[in-house]
Amino acid sequence: MDAVLEEFQGDPRAAIRALLHDVDALARDHVATVSLGFVRGEVLPAGLRRRGRRA
Repeated sequence: MDAVLEEFQGDPRAAIRALLHDVDALARDHVATVSLGFVRGEVLPAGLRRRGRRA
């Protein structure tokens, strides 16, 4: 925390704003790279396909 505050000249609001921005960017990147079908369990690797369902 000290290093983050130092980077923003002791301004806690600026430090929190930057950290929230970074978390948002990471979340957006994650959403963009994850298959929604995989998340819902509709896309599984060949060895893990459920019986009775077509892939």
